[in-house]
Amino acid sequence: MYNNYLDWLENQRSILDELFARAGFTFYEKHKHLDNFSFDANETQKECYLLGTDRDLCYDRFTIGLSYSLWYQGKRTNAFISYFAKLLYEAREENEITLLDLGAGTGAVQLAISLCKIGLDQLFGKSPKITIINIDTSPFMLDYNRSYLWPEFIKSYEIAKDIKTIYSVNSWEQTDTSNFNNFWITASYLFDQSDNVQHLSDNLSKLVETFEPRFIICNTSKRKSYLMNKASVPIKNQNYEVLSIDMKHLFTGSLPSTLAVRRKIKEECGVQYNGMPVWQENWMSSIILRLATPGLSIPIESPSVDLFTPPLTVRRDIILSPEQKKAAEDDGRPTVIYGPAGCGKTVVITERIINILKNSSEKPIEEISILVTTFNKGLVSVIKSWLKELLSREKFKFIDRGDSLRVGESTKDTITIMHFDVLPTRLWSKISDAPTPFKNDKIQFDNYHLSVAARAINTIKKKYGITTNVYDHVLNDRYVIDEYHYVIYGQDIAEASIYAKARIKGRKRLERDGNSRKYLFESVVLYLELLGLNSSFVKRRHQFYKELKKSNKGFGFSHLIVDEFQDCTQTDYNIFYELLKNPNNLIICGDFAQAIHLGNVANIPRLSQEDMGRRKFIQLVGSYRLPYRISECLQNFSKNIVTEEDDIKNPLSPFKGAPPGARPILIKASNSKEMALKIKNAVSSYHQYDIFNFNVVPYDNILILEKDAELRNELALFRRGLSYDETILKVKGLEKKCVVWTARKNIEFSERIRHYVYTILTRTSGILIIALFGEECKEYKDIINEFDPERVIIWDQDTKNYLDENYKL
Repeated sequence: MYNNYLDWLENQRSILDELFARAGFTFYEKHKHLDNFSFDANETQKECYLLGTDRDLCYDRFTIGLSYSLWYQGKRTNAFISYFAKLLYEAREENEITLLDLGAGTGAVQLAISLCKIGLDQLFGKSPKITIINIDTSPFMLDYNRSYLWPEFIKSYEIAKDIKTIYSVNSWEQTDTSNFNNFWITASYLFDQSDNVQHLSDNLSKLVETFEPRFIICNTSKRKSYLMNKASVPIKNQNYEVLSIDMKHLFTGSLPSTLAVRRKIKEECGVQYNGMPVWQENWMSSIILRLATPGLSIPIESPSVDLFTPPLTVRRDIILSPEQKKAAEDDGRPTVIYGPAGCGKTVVITERIINILKNSSEKPIEEISILVTTFNKGLVSVIKSWLKELLSREKFKFIDRGDSLRVGESTKDTITIMHFDVLPTRLWSKISDAPTPFKNDKIQFDNYHLSVAARAINTIKKKYGITTNVYDHVLNDRYVIDEYHYVIYGQDIAEASIYAKARIKGRKRLERDGNSRKYLFESVVLYLELLGLNSSFVKRRHQFYKELKKSNKGFGFSHLIVDEFQDCTQTDYNIFYELLKNPNNLIICGDFAQAIHLGNVANIPRLSQEDMGRRKFIQLVGSYRLPYRISECLQNFSKNIVTEEDDIKNPLSPFKGAPPGARPILIKASNSKEMALKIKNAVSSYHQYDIFNFNVVPYDNILILEKDAELRNELALFRRGLSYDETILKVKGLEKKCVVWTARKNIEFSERIRHYVYTILTRTSGILIIALFGEECKEYKDIINEFDPERVIIWDQDTKNYLDENYKL
């Protein structure tokens, strides 16, 4: 009977070959019109050779599914049929099987076990109900299976439509578990990423502990079999035994139909699909583990599978690293906690607050008043939510009072959580007996302030008879507003005599006591006068600071914690010190590399050696949110960003648990129209990365940095609202699914150019596109030359030619 079953499977060889070919041809016909199809397919083909070396394949080009399947699909499917034929035959009387395929790729496991199931149905009239959960880090590989291979498989085997298939990128979570039990796990080439093997091994061990799968089948290349064998050791200790199966390939020879499609693509598009696709897999290493004493098949409660660390949403479930625990200690010292985007700084803040409260036995809870402030509006609600969870965990009683929490029996607010911009309006009555100046003022948006600044400039020009453009480098609306924000307010230089002679960092070098400074300062003063009751958040801060300096009410917080300290100007720090009773209780968190505000931001001021001399610096490592491939690309560049605070370097450290994502995409175009078309094609090709949500208005999924109205308008011709442009100063702290850095827009503040670019490039949680127009300044070229050349995607041949001629990648 078993031999008849094997004979039936062997007779399916030509059908599989034909459906592989049809899937490839369908993909080719759909995409061959793209200008960069041939280029991308050729680059993908070159990168696929990495599978035969010890280097990693990124699987993030849109043609990877096609190139991979037309060469490897037969080999991988054949290998898994060899496993599943025996295992499924012996399990044919079971009711159901749930197969978790980790590293599913283009679905060789799905095709193999489905074919084996269909064979059982054909010959014996019975087989287990099968659910296949495909999990992979590459959306392109999963989509090729879902959209091309599986539909062709169903055309050939209509009965396969009853097999339930699930496709998930990075992780899978199922809350309705009533239909899932009797788990089998396959880990297909999961250990090819040699630098990630420990993290993946730990996750696999946890899965085994949670699901207690009947079988575990692991595969990798023979070159990396030692990594797979190492990962299997802890699993063997969980009551698993190595199963010996005489693996004999059912299929031999070549795949003529697949070869025909490869040749057609090569002839028509010049893609270098050389060689003969065959069925035999000669360089794969495998290990099969079986649960030694299986128990009852009981549904698992709320199972979840994560190839990489999922977003953190439940604060109480987070386990702190040793560095985070050290940073969270309440030791009575002023503390600077720094690290790259996504390294867990906010986690540390909440834990430190709990430790302050736990140490409050030495003094009444009434004496504790903690202010938590941040420049990131989205973080305010997150911090408060996490604090409430931690307070509950530690059995603290508390009352939620909106923007504050009152803990224990205290009659005063214990923890106040506020965005920095609202401090002036919320705290004015606590620091002053004077009427609030904000009662009747009105916050105006950017365009209004630009128009008022323009009026002020025109008045000053008329006053001094300026008729030429000799002073336009400073007498323009944007420069006047920025001068107020980052110098007059930010560096606390509010007197004309001091301003005329001051050394001003981060701005154009203007002659001291010269006319440029004189006209600029008077324009700022007049701009503020013309505003009247109209205001900005910076103007409110300025008024608040002036009142704080003369306040004698004796108000002050016992502790002050600042998130995103790199957004602070010198005057902001002065506000913090004025609000604190003891400057030793200032705790600040941030990322030096994102210090893009003017005013020597990263140079954190000391009140005095006695007050702040004991401050300590704690560095956190690992970027949990930034896609792993982007972190890899930018790591060397980030190492060359030096702050002015004791030459501290704060490089990106790719976190092994972060989703891989896609590498940065470099695109060259000669004008905005051409660039818009290429960007549109790029985001369309990468739609599997969940860039768009057209159910949300406006469609602000593509963020262009810095402002580039011409490019934005060209993109709008394809779809209204497809993108929006902004300055990094306005959106820093936020994350977007697709970020376009238009490198033709020079950043004015040369002293901070690396900080600006770093902040732009780390805003993405998905796709990063770098738009090159051939106008990049030397500083930009130096930065791009520091990228890891194996961790970028060059979009097309024109881009490659341009980079070869002008860059050193």
